[in-house]
Amino acid sequence: NPQGTANQVGRATPLAFFLAALAVLLIAYVFLRLCQYYQHAGSVYVFAGATLGPHAGAIAGLGLIGTYTFYGRVTSAAARICGASFRDVIGVWNDQPWWSGFLVGAVALLLALYFAITPAKRAGAVLLSTEGVTVLLIIAVTAIVAIRILVNKSPDHAHFTADIFKVPSGTSNSTLFLGIIFGLLSFAGFEAAATLGEEADNPRRD
Repeated sequence: NPQGTANQVGRATPLAFFLAALAVLLIAYVFLRLCQYYQHAGSVYVFAGATLGPHAGAIAGLGLIGTYTFYGRVTSAAARICGASFRDVIGVWNDQPWWSGFLVGAVALLLALYFAITPAKRAGAVLLSTEGVTVLLIIAVTAIVAIRILVNKSPDHAHFTADIFKVPSGTSNSTLFLGIIFGLLSFAGFEAAATLGEEADNPRRD
């Protein structure tokens, strides 16, 4: 998602993500508090309905259905594109037919279905492990880049600067906030834990 932000605000992408992180912390706090009172697989549908009324709950529920439906399709499409590119790069399957990408997408959807019908505890362990490895890889890449800059071995003689938190001249506030939207989308996903409230042993804490 940083690519979408960079197209809007350029070098100030870290600033947009920082502001998005502050907003997400507030949203996360709301989820935390509501999860302590309502343990329901309906998540946002229940939260909005219980606090803002049935009409807001209905809108939130429809939005949630749309999100989960299209998120599955978009994610499987991304897996299809990346999977086809990966097979081509490593030379496993070159000159792929048009349907090869759909095969990868189908496998991704089947895996999603498997995790959806698997007991939450086992699926949660697998997902946490996968996310943990992903975060470690991101930290490793970030550390390598930072170290190369510190020892002046970066290819373009880059150096640390606070300019990444300055909005480029000519960038309006509305453009900055459009970039923040991409940052919000990058943090999205944590709220899905609210759907496991009914299955948690201690939902007020877990």
